[in-house]
Amino acid sequence: MKQLDNILFVCADEAFHQKLSEIFKPEIYQLTTDVDDAFALIAAGYLPDLIVVDLVLPKLTGAETLDQLQKKLLPKAIPGIIMTNNDRLVLYSLARIPELLGVMSKKGESILLYERIKKLWDDYQTLLVDGEPMKSILNPK
Repeated sequence: MKQLDNILFVCADEAFHQKLSEIFKPEIYQLTTDVDDAFALIAAGYLPDLIVVDLVLPKLTGAETLDQLQKKLLPKAIPGIIMTNNDRLVLYSLARIPELLGVMSKKGESILLYERIKKLWDDYQTLLVDGEPMKSILNPK
C-alpha cells in the first residue's frame, strides 16, 4: 500500500488552514488558495499523490479546480477529494475512482479531518492493482 507523502490542498478557508497545520507535518503537504497557485506548484515540478480541494474557491468551483489539476497532471492519474461544509453533499456523494475518492466534510476536530482523508486514501489503495486503478465496467478508462 502506497504511503500518502505529498498532498496538494487547494482551499481559501483560513480556519481550515489552521486545522491543516495541526493535522500534517509541513513536509507532507502543499497549500494553495486557488487554481493558479496550484498550477504554478505543478509547473515547478510538484507531483502530489492526492489533491484535496474545497468546494467553494475564489475562481473556479472545487470540482472544476480538481478537474483542471488532474488534466494538467495527465497521464498520471492523481485521485482527488472535495471538502465541503455542506454535510448533505457528503451523504449523497459517490466515488468515481480514480478521479474522485469522495466528498468529505471539513467540519469537526482536526483528528477527524485526518481520519477522513486517511480512510478515503486507504480505501482507494485497496482498489489498486500493481499501483494503478482497476479497469472495470464502471471505470472503463
